Amino acid sequence: MAAGSRAGRPRKPTALHVLNGNPSKIVNLDQRAAAEPKPLEIAPDAVPEPPEYMPDSAKECWRENAPMLAATHLLTVADLKALEAYCMPALFVYHFLAGLVCSFLMITNKKREFSLVAQRPS
Repeated sequence: MAAGSRAGRPRKPTALHVLNGNPSKIVNLDQRAAAEPKPLEIAPDAVPEPPEYMPDSAKECWRENAPMLAATHLLTVADLKALEAYCMPALFVYHFLAGLVCSFLMITNKKREFSLVAQRPS
């Protein structure tokens, strides 16, 4: 361990202290919370367009979710890459499930139990 380094676990974020009702009884917690950096929030009327390189169905996911997140004050500049990372796999899952449904038949018996049976290629 280098000389002068602090041992122990890192300090609990101020936002968690505020959320928990300040159980540690920290003095000037509000001032400490106000001094911490906050990412720039995106206004509901200023939601950016999806990146050009995204496929159309991923852009559709972006256009569906970004305004909703901005309207509830949950979308910041720091969240745009996370939103992009959410929309891209959503595209792949959609295509995977669409292909899965097309390649199987659902068969139901009298007991209302069902099974998936692979279709024969036509």
